[in-house]
Amino acid sequence: MKLKKIIKERWKFYLVGWIFAYIIAVNKGAEVNDVTHLIMLRVSDIFFGVLVGTALYYGHIRIPVYEVPFKMSKYMIAFVLVILSLKILS
Repeated sequence: MKLKKIIKERWKFYLVGWIFAYIIAVNKGAEVNDVTHLIMLRVSDIFFGVLVGTALYYGHIRIPVYEVPFKMSKYMIAFVLVILSLKILS
């Protein structure tokens, strides 16, 4: 129930973050050699979008800048774990 509430109030920020991440990936000329590279690109875009969306949300509610890394630490840890697990599996 808590996740549903979070997504309901933050979906606009996550959408903007995902669009920003997609534009960054296209502009840096991401080459896709096979399916595993495509999966890594999409997963990294999604997680980068969540990070940017969360940062935009916390900026929108105007919490102090020094509190943002502590609040975003669980997203950053999840991002690192998913990227490492995908690297190990591929």
